[in-house]
Amino acid sequence: MYLLKRLNKLPKLLFVILAFVFCLNFYLATLDSQTIDEGAHLAAGYSYVTTGDYRLNPEHPALFKLLAGTAILPLNTKPAKELNGWAEANQWPAGKDLIYNSRSSSRQILLLARLPSILITVTLVYAVFLLARRFGGEKVGLLAAGLFALDPTLNGHGHLITNDVLLALGSVAFLLGALNYWAKPTKKHLVLFTLATLLVISAKFSGLVLVPIAAIIVIVKLWKQKKRLAKHLLAAIFILFFGVWMQYGFKVRSFDQDLVLSPPGDRLVEQASEFKASHPGLAWLYSLKVPAYPYIRGIATLKLHNSDGHPSYLFGNRDRYGSLFYFPVALSIKLPEVVIAGALASLCFVLLRRLGGKKELRRNLVVLLSIAGLFIGLGIVSKINIGVRHIFAAWPFLYVASALVFYRLHKARGGKYYVLLLFLMIPTIIATFRTPLAYQNEVGRGIERIANKPILIDSNRDWSQDLYRLNDYLNEHGAMVFGEALFNNTDMNDIFSGKEICTLGYYDPECWSGVAPPCLLAISDTALLTEDTKHYQWALDSYDLIDRVGGSISIYRCRD
Repeated sequence: MYLLKRLNKLPKLLFVILAFVFCLNFYLATLDSQTIDEGAHLAAGYSYVTTGDYRLNPEHPALFKLLAGTAILPLNTKPAKELNGWAEANQWPAGKDLIYNSRSSSRQILLLARLPSILITVTLVYAVFLLARRFGGEKVGLLAAGLFALDPTLNGHGHLITNDVLLALGSVAFLLGALNYWAKPTKKHLVLFTLATLLVISAKFSGLVLVPIAAIIVIVKLWKQKKRLAKHLLAAIFILFFGVWMQYGFKVRSFDQDLVLSPPGDRLVEQASEFKASHPGLAWLYSLKVPAYPYIRGIATLKLHNSDGHPSYLFGNRDRYGSLFYFPVALSIKLPEVVIAGALASLCFVLLRRLGGKKELRRNLVVLLSIAGLFIGLGIVSKINIGVRHIFAAWPFLYVASALVFYRLHKARGGKYYVLLLFLMIPTIIATFRTPLAYQNEVGRGIERIANKPILIDSNRDWSQDLYRLNDYLNEHGAMVFGEALFNNTDMNDIFSGKEICTLGYYDPECWSGVAPPCLLAISDTALLTEDTKHYQWALDSYDLIDRVGGSISIYRCRD
């Protein structure tokens, strides 16, 4: 009854917005083929649930993967321990085997596994409404939620089996919990604040950056009440520790056990073994049993990945260790221009006091922009530059800040500017329905047209999401034979059933099978640009570009 009363108090328009987000993401979940990381995340979560073994995909916390893995339990799927790559802890063949070699169809498996993501996305939009309402009232909440519901990056990733949207949800819940605790530091608010912090650190390891902030908030608020402060800190630590440990089945393991169980070639284990051999006085540490050991190992795995870097692409430049400009550029072309304008205006409100009007508004904007800046800064110093999704946790705060500024200007001018806002969002709305993952604002698209080359690739543009669209395109044109250079980790025969597929060679005009390539080729942007500039140059020289499929695949035809 209490819940129903709370729901009845919410504006009807909010339910329309939330229903729109759910329906759109469910629809997109049926249109998008499996993206690169989805197989690894799903195989990991499925194996966690069915075997209690956490060997796959250690780079991310378990929570989201547990949700996705649980979602496919009703289906007839291949046992985890029989998956290809299981013995070697290789998540890539395991994910491919699970999705395409189970008795249930690949589309059934993907759709069911994506449902938790869709529900998380709907919850995130609701959380954005609550945060904006907290700062500016119900109308600001509806404006923020409405604008955010149209964001292409949200809808491009909001139905995929990835944990970036969950981190954003946790971050918004964290701020709401912090505000409630700061206003009234009761036991109830402490528990809710700690659970929000637990959600953040259970979504992605980058969420750990908020833990010191949570500790500072508690310490500053209760500094003069030492006994109460100690109780609150101990209670928070217990909840966080217990919550993380529970996600890993209360497992306890030592490094020595990990050394025995890990497959050959595990770089993290090799480095730790070398350190152990060179520091015999610390050997006893390796026999200590550690609760939630996979979580600790995951942090170390991510740190190693970051130090090794990752192949990245930025406007024609390829670099393994990334660029300080990568995420600022990604932010500037992946956010709609309206939101960029709102974010810049909110920054002006903060920096130029005369424009701010009310101290409360400036204070709220400082909080929002600080958290957004924290995630953006974390991305900038990272060496893994493969997608704006890595700073997506900043998105909700930029939208709320923009809504506050837009509503403030609306009230100050005494006019209704919502129609103008809607008009300016038309290109964004169109992209949200068509190809949200590959979305770039008008500035980004204009630069690409002038320079005749993409600014970004990988999960910003081409994450293997357009294979179903390509199959539909081939069917419409009656093409049963085609050559492909497609960025993917899928079973091509499953997706392109009944068609003859030629996988193209990198440097010579031939298929991997040794035969000459067919007249029709499909080449995805990431496959073309991510590594060597000479990849498929023979195709560009002797074939004509005739079409584009989705936002990521170019279609070429041989010259007569």
